[in-house]
Amino acid sequence: MSTESDPQHDPPPDDLAVSSRVRVNLPEGESVTGTIVEDFSDMIPVGDSSVRIDEHRRAQPRRWGIAVDDQTLVFADDPDVVALSEDEDPASSE
Repeated sequence: MSTESDPQHDPPPDDLAVSSRVRVNLPEGESVTGTIVEDFSDMIPVGDSSVRIDEHRRAQPRRWGIAVDDQTLVFADDPDVVALSEDEDPASSE
């Protein structure tokens, strides 16, 4: 039995939860801000968790669903999501 931690199934960091305002560091190097709308940790299979999209494509499921301020949706895991303080949150100054 493995004792290694599985970040997609671990309890969320104390500062991340549904409704948290966050910055997401995207794979392309860009970052966006938004609000966590869903925690999918209980839906991600353990082990090789890639999901078959069709006969030619597979995707890696992500823990968090985040509604981005530009009205798009992104999915990310714990290492890519950082909770925003009120001072860091561009939406808090609106």
